[in-house]
Amino acid sequence: ANSLRSILRQDPDVVMIGEIRDGETAKIACQAANTGHMVFSTVHANDTITALSRLIDLGVEPFLLADSISGILGQRLVRKLCPDCKVAYKPSADELQKAGLPADKVDKFYRPPSKSEATCPTCNGLGYMGRTGVVELLVINDRIRDLLREKQSMTTVKAEARKNGMLYMKEEGLRLVVKGVTSLDELLRVVK
Repeated sequence: ANSLRSILRQDPDVVMIGEIRDGETAKIACQAANTGHMVFSTVHANDTITALSRLIDLGVEPFLLADSISGILGQRLVRKLCPDCKVAYKPSADELQKAGLPADKVDKFYRPPSKSEATCPTCNGLGYMGRTGVVELLVINDRIRDLLREKQSMTTVKAEARKNGMLYMKEEGLRLVVKGVTSLDELLRVVK
């Protein structure tokens, strides 16, 4: 918090805070955002709504948070399937149920090759190459700001965000599964 105060005395345009871990840092970050500074930071949480709730739990007044925050981006990294050896297959009814997808909408998923299949020179037999992000974006619009100022429940805030088109991280990840970018097992491993 002391370092952040020192930085703000220099009147920067953009402030990047490694992680907000305490109430004092959270309040200073919100005050900085309200005085014209663009502030970026991280908060450890499982999803965007939990991150918003965590800031309030740290002692930031909801009206201050409502005025200072523009959006929250939650992210996780999933391994990408190797484009040279990924294997297409018809998902079982159980897999589709786990994914929450209707059977008539999905004809195939992809998976890494089994160990008995030939070793791929591109990925050295791992079945995966590189990573990509699975994200969840909560845009703080005027209605959500009002809900925060009114100290409405996070369930109400989440319902409003969903009404405005917010997709959960798992839903965004399923797009990658259906496109063959990653496997269902990998998505479910990373996004619980």
